[in-house]
Amino acid sequence: MLAMVAGGNDYPIRNFSNLPLAIHHGDVDWTSAICDARVQFQKMQSAGNRLAFLKEYPGSGHSVSAKDHKSIVKWVLEQKRDPAPKSIAIDCETPTLGRHAYIQILEFDDPQNVATLTVDI
Repeated sequence: MLAMVAGGNDYPIRNFSNLPLAIHHGDVDWTSAICDARVQFQKMQSAGNRLAFLKEYPGSGHSVSAKDHKSIVKWVLEQKRDPAPKSIAIDCETPTLGRHAYIQILEFDDPQNVATLTVDI
């Protein structure tokens, strides 16, 4: 489970395709545009994640109102991670950041390219 705000459009969001993902974002955030959260959510949908959802807070800036924290915490505590998904996909830019619950990338054939690994079980 993951509750998050926008981390930029280059964030390897596909790595979370098997996790419940709640994206919470104020639509007038002055530090991270709402369009980043929308793009991330679209990437999650494209990666096949049907557990993700986007919650926009009209009129909210960089912080979600404290009155909304209870619903976020409640949702997080209700989620369970599938310990053995049928398939996974991992994106990473460097081997040292290639750690994941299922694999570890030790070396790239071409370090100038982004590694993509898809495993079907």
